[in-house]
Amino acid sequence: MRIAHNRTVGEVPRAQLESMIRQCPRVLVDIGTGDGKFVYLTAQRQPDWFCIGVDADLSSLSEHSRKSQRKPERGGLPNVMYVVSGVEDLPPELDGIADRVTAHLPWGSLLVGIVQADADVLSGLARVGKPVAELVLLCAGSARVEVDDRAVAQLHAGTLCGEMAFISGEPASATVIVRQPVRAFVFDMRKLRALVEEDELVASAIHHAVGRDLMQKVNRNNSAAAHPG
Repeated sequence: MRIAHNRTVGEVPRAQLESMIRQCPRVLVDIGTGDGKFVYLTAQRQPDWFCIGVDADLSSLSEHSRKSQRKPERGGLPNVMYVVSGVEDLPPELDGIADRVTAHLPWGSLLVGIVQADADVLSGLARVGKPVAELVLLCAGSARVEVDDRAVAQLHAGTLCGEMAFISGEPASATVIVRQPVRAFVFDMRKLRALVEEDELVASAIHHAVGRDLMQKVNRNNSAAAHPG
């Protein structure tokens, strides 16, 4: 994987990348990062995130890649990396690494790819996100759903977490946060998919449960929109 070192390019294999991010519980990947300022500031403000900016233009990355590699007392940050790559051909080292994938003010091929739903661009973006490993049925307690650190929904007993990823096979589109003890059934996503493929009765029951759960969430959201406050 090609990374920016000021105005030059270095190589970082997957094993080295994993070693670098091990100290941070969460990983952000910003696609089409431009000058990399957003990534730099995010890493500075949130040191528990390892922040990776991706852009095909090495020259645009030079300033903030140089700043991030200084000594800490001069603004250096150990939790920042800049990858030199186009969105159409993201390096495999980034596969399944990100807790959050962002694309701020996309332009050029990234903008065209997003607007026109180009398969190569969208599959590349999806590939970077971490796969959802579990489908969770909340039995008691509650949880909050957040997107970009903003609460968008509250989950209660009887609802599923991870159902969209189960249906689509794509990375999570939101974060579910539990701030109090809960009871839940946790299903291994990979094993559950295999069981669904093998047993039609199980497949019917799971799809019915997921469909009902989604409908209930849609109805709650519609009700909340119709009666704000």
